[in-house]
Amino acid sequence: MDNILEIEVVTPDGEILIVNPCLEPELWFALRGGGVNNFGLVTRITVNAHPRTPVTVFSASITPSQSNTRRILSVLSRSAIELAKVGWGGYVSASGILLVNPKLGKNVEKAMDTLSTLTSLLQSADMEGQVMEEKWTTFGSFGSWLQSDDYEAVELFIPPSQTDHAISSRLITDTLFEEAYGKEDLVKAVATPTQEVDSWLISLNLPYGYRHPEGSLGTSFTPAFYGSPWMVYFFGTLKPGMTKEQQLIKYSAVAKADNFLRYLTPGSGVYSEQADLSEPNHEDAFWGDNYDSLLAIKRK
Repeated sequence: MDNILEIEVVTPDGEILIVNPCLEPELWFALRGGGVNNFGLVTRITVNAHPRTPVTVFSASITPSQSNTRRILSVLSRSAIELAKVGWGGYVSASGILLVNPKLGKNVEKAMDTLSTLTSLLQSADMEGQVMEEKWTTFGSFGSWLQSDDYEAVELFIPPSQTDHAISSRLITDTLFEEAYGKEDLVKAVATPTQEVDSWLISLNLPYGYRHPEGSLGTSFTPAFYGSPWMVYFFGTLKPGMTKEQQLIKYSAVAKADNFLRYLTPGSGVYSEQADLSEPNHEDAFWGDNYDSLLAIKRK
């Protein structure tokens, strides 16, 4: 959303508008985070293009176990803010790690050094099972990585849809990573969710640390997006033939797993499209302090 330059939208009364920071500034604010088609039907988007930038990619396959999860997340949580600041983003799951860095794409040696604690753990005897396919690769641009065979691994980390999974998620703000007990509780929450939670996923970096230009309205997402190095997901698989009661067990399980994260991160939030369907106080969770402004714009 931060790279959008202009939007063409058809409003509910049938008017076609060009929306940007100068034309229709309130609608510009609302369309970038206020919910899919809540303020009109978007028909065209103009986005900012960036120069080709080399990227460094690190990936590893892991034997899934609570012990491995605890060790890996303990290492990553201790350096979450630092890794985000030097450019690392990507995904971590029980079975693998995929990290991408555009800031250090030209300096693989430095990129490797920033992950040395993690790679030392993966190569140690403390890990259960076998760490497979641990590798470093460099690409001339983000686009060349997307077109490579290596990118096929990303499909393993893409959050599943809500049509066949119960989903809950939570943004983990940087304040939690500044406290030792907070990091420990976070690791415990992810490594030992309730029995009916089938899998978990962590998205690293997000737009953490991004600062909107002075005087800009910014986006209307919850401000927690820009202060969260992690976003944690829990999933419950909805299998064909499940009864309504069985499905409700899955929805309840991911909601329960998320409750502890809500307790750990008061004042945080979540992206509306990947939220718990029973998200309490969803207005604050989705939009935070922006909700009142969005509601006023909607009423116009």
